[in-house]
Amino acid sequence: MKDAAREPGRAKGAAVPWGGLADSWQAASLAAGWRHPADWCLAPIEAAVREFSHNGSLSAATAAELGQARAEAGVGLREALADLDALYGTACRRADLDAVAALAEAWAMAGQEQPGLGCLDTATGLHSMTHFEHRLREILASPEQCEAGFLQARFSYRVRSSATEARLSWALLADLGSCITATLGADVCAAHTGGMVAALLPDLPGSRQRLEACRDALESLRSGTLNPVLLTVSAVAAEKS
Repeated sequence: MKDAAREPGRAKGAAVPWGGLADSWQAASLAAGWRHPADWCLAPIEAAVREFSHNGSLSAATAAELGQARAEAGVGLREALADLDALYGTACRRADLDAVAALAEAWAMAGQEQPGLGCLDTATGLHSMTHFEHRLREILASPEQCEAGFLQARFSYRVRSSATEARLSWALLADLGSCITATLGADVCAAHTGGMVAALLPDLPGSRQRLEACRDALESLRSGTLNPVLLTVSAVAAEKS
């Protein structure tokens, strides 16, 4: 019965045993980049599978429960959204807007309540602008750090007017954060605010090239959704006493 549920010729609307659909969902999620297989199966999975097998979609309430559980388990927003899309992919569909929004909003709310996440922007996974500004003040107040050399970079962008991207704003923000982290490194202090990403990094050989590579990656994101991206770089100067 379990193997039969995996067959592509299954009649439309036929119920899928929850274990069979869960296996297919997990396999699709792993293929989409889920990093830790042992962490995938959380409490809301069974309810989500049962609902999806009967309705072909998730209600906002069920998607929200899944988003909250993913956040509490330390799963990033991009990974949680890709996982949701993997579930819908078992039916050869993309996740619907209501489910995406409900999962993302619940993930963000749960993330704000988690200890130690107050310095993070839950939408992008980058630092909050408040934390960024605090870090910048620390550097400015420290002649030693300024003498070591720091660069402050700003990536300014505009989202192309596209109905599709407007509907995927949560996913787009998650991809933006992942792009910044992948190109600049998780140790770089970066923050996002409307239409701009700010970053602080040591002024070392290759730092400016990394920033340019990051700009290029942002411009390539989602087939040029943020193109063009304007990069400005300046040296951080110590405050004068």
